[in-house]
Amino acid sequence: MFRRATVVYHFAAHPDVRLDGRGTRPHLDDNILGTYRVLEACRAAHVPRVIFASTSTVYGEARVVPTPEDYAPLEPISLYGASKLAGEALCDAYAHTFHVEAVIFRMANVIGGRSGHGVVYDLVRKLAADAARLEILGTDPGTLKSYIHVDDVVSGIRAGVRAATGPVTVFNLGSEDSISVRGIADAICEELRLRDVAYEWKGGAGGGRGWAGDIRAMQLAVYRLRGTGWRPTMTSAAAVRRTARDLRPRFPKRRRR
Repeated sequence: MFRRATVVYHFAAHPDVRLDGRGTRPHLDDNILGTYRVLEACRAAHVPRVIFASTSTVYGEARVVPTPEDYAPLEPISLYGASKLAGEALCDAYAHTFHVEAVIFRMANVIGGRSGHGVVYDLVRKLAADAARLEILGTDPGTLKSYIHVDDVVSGIRAGVRAATGPVTVFNLGSEDSISVRGIADAICEELRLRDVAYEWKGGAGGGRGWAGDIRAMQLAVYRLRGTGWRPTMTSAAAVRRTARDLRPRFPKRRRR
């Protein structure tokens, strides 16, 4: 499959922290077994390098925020985070056993105009259907997290890959601030020029969480990646605004009730 490849970018995954009707199986099949199959194919084809997309959720409810790459212990509270941490462990093992160099990026919440899930996508879709009210999962003001635009992700990955040395290199990849769910809703409404939208909070899993396994507060320390000369061009709020603007044409316009 990977014959004559010099690098493999493994970004495929089941991305949702929130469990759906398929239950727990997709995290095992897509994220753990899928990563094993990619690494095994790299070993068989003698691919020297693999780039792995991991997640901030491997840190769990970190006691240090912003959280650096050497934070420990890694205690994910979601099956998604656990499956990605297992993928990291497989990369580490293959790197040291079979000399497949691994570059791992622990990413904050990645957003952009082609998003198909996540809080920004969900809120824009809801506002397109009803511009007078907005149902939000969780309790006001919701979780507080870092959001990074996909354009900054691409430039960050390019910088990290160029700078990586050794069998395994880990980079945090995120913005340098955070935003609450209420802040996201406010930014989206302002960007879409909607006024007097009634927010309806639906409780969620408690502690501000929207669902079980959701992290209450997350911001990554990105000093290591900044040492390569990279830094994000957008704050979390700016990334949310641009994403909302780019997502809006994907949903049919409806009159405000």
